[in-house]
Amino acid sequence: VRADNARFESFLTGTIVENIRGLGRFDGARLQFRDISGTTSGGGAVRGDGDFNFSASGFGVDVRLQATRAALLVRDDVSGRVTGPIRIVSTGAGGSISGDLQLDEGRYRLGQATAVDALPVIRVVERNVPADRPEPRLATAPWSLDLHVRGSDSLIVTGLGLDSRWSSDLRVNGLVSNFAISGVARLSRGDYQ
Repeated sequence: VRADNARFESFLTGTIVENIRGLGRFDGARLQFRDISGTTSGGGAVRGDGDFNFSASGFGVDVRLQATRAALLVRDDVSGRVTGPIRIVSTGAGGSISGDLQLDEGRYRLGQATAVDALPVIRVVERNVPADRPEPRLATAPWSLDLHVRGSDSLIVTGLGLDSRWSSDLRVNGLVSNFAISGVARLSRGDYQ
């Protein structure tokens, strides 16, 4: 199995990985991809490998990536370009994204927090459904984040009169749709008007 010029996009995080390439082979119900690569805006890149399990118990994922200046958080209120290892794991019901990352460039805009809404759920009742049609799959559990992000003079905080640059040692935890940033940030320089 070969992926060539594929694309991944997340509306929650603004992540777009393009030019995804990889070569895979099946080992029973498991699809093993080796030498996965892709690019992000501004010259960022991800490389790695991953396994996708199509067993009867569900769809499992275990992807190990190395990011290099990859723009993986691109929203109006917060963005981040990072370098370091990332692991994406799922057993078919939700999953987790973890990593120990260096913040190459980050931006946080005060007063611009964006509430990320989930897609609306529309109740649909179908009529005249064929008897042999399989039942639709239930919605999966949410995905969670467990990231350690460090940066030296790489976090820019603006808005509400503040224009500043910070060094940081942060944890990003919680649901992808409602994560929390905690830790320590030290002011390197800045102005307040």
